[in-house]
Amino acid sequence: MMGKPKASRAPGPKLDLPLKEGGVLETLAQLDAILKSHSAQFDKVLQAVLDTKTSLETRIDTIATDVTLLWADHHKLADRVEETESSLAAVCPTVQDLHSQLKQMQLDLTTLLNRAEDAEGRSRRNNIRLVGFPEQVESPNTELFVEQWLIDHVLDGKPPKASVERAHRVPGRTPHPGAPPRPIIAQLLNFRNGDLILQHSRSHGPWQYENAAISAYPDFTAEVQAKRNSFTKVKQRLRNLNYKYALLVPAKLRVIDGEATRLFQSPEDAWTWLHAKGLVHSASDTLEDTTWLTPHSKRRKQKSSKAGPSRAQAVTEQEKAIQETAHFSHNSFLALSDKFQFPSDSDTGAKSPSKTSGDERAPLMTPRMADDL
Repeated sequence: MMGKPKASRAPGPKLDLPLKEGGVLETLAQLDAILKSHSAQFDKVLQAVLDTKTSLETRIDTIATDVTLLWADHHKLADRVEETESSLAAVCPTVQDLHSQLKQMQLDLTTLLNRAEDAEGRSRRNNIRLVGFPEQVESPNTELFVEQWLIDHVLDGKPPKASVERAHRVPGRTPHPGAPPRPIIAQLLNFRNGDLILQHSRSHGPWQYENAAISAYPDFTAEVQAKRNSFTKVKQRLRNLNYKYALLVPAKLRVIDGEATRLFQSPEDAWTWLHAKGLVHSASDTLEDTTWLTPHSKRRKQKSSKAGPSRAQAVTEQEKAIQETAHFSHNSFLALSDKFQFPSDSDTGAKSPSKTSGDERAPLMTPRMADDL
């Protein structure tokens, strides 16, 4: 039995697309070209995205590694900070104790310096400073010269006798002719003699020795003398105001104000007190800033008196000093030549007496030796 034959499809209509310009085929070709162009661009974008992803992954891995290292360093730093805090907690009490000890040592040092200055000042209480004696008049024995001069001219041969234990010139180079001579410092054996000599100097004024005025002063340390000099302007003002005052040892100003007695440790305190009483225009902080206390006429007079010599006078005085120095050196050399007959090296073969050994040289007076008086 034969089945029914399959029905065959009829062939569809055949598309006969035109190939002319502007037709469908040309349009499809253009679309295909456009798709291929975009596909190439999409491939480039995809490749760029993949490259960016790879770069980001690499950088993220690097950052993760760095963060891991930072965490490790952070833990180490935290441990060190904790250890440092523990050490500081243990050291702080010791540092506080050392700070307290340092403060106490500073106070002790200040106390010791004050005591040393006071001790040095007390060691000079028996000293007097004689100013005005020409150079070389005390040779060869300064102690005997000063002692005999004090007995004859100051004490008038009356008791108590002035016993001079030690005396010497202030160490330093011999001044040029015409320059002020160096003072003589004499240490007396009795303090009352020194006090009597200073009182006599204040009451009777300077003495005379070979047309030279001789004055006696206490022998203070440099620090004490500077403190005493700082009261000069204040004392001038008090003297103008008819106030009675006294400069106590070592450097304290005592002012008698009616029935009250005031004691000032520094000139600034005295200026402040005078300003509070309305006796000065303003309180002065420094001694150099007290020119306002002087009247204008007197200030002009002081300014004119401070003017030095003219240039011609200065040159003349300098030439005169040079001539006097040369004359003095020539006479001194002639005197030494007459006193010592120096043999020549060719005659005796010995060294010149001017080249003495270290053992034959006379000991030099040092500032420390002068302070020991």
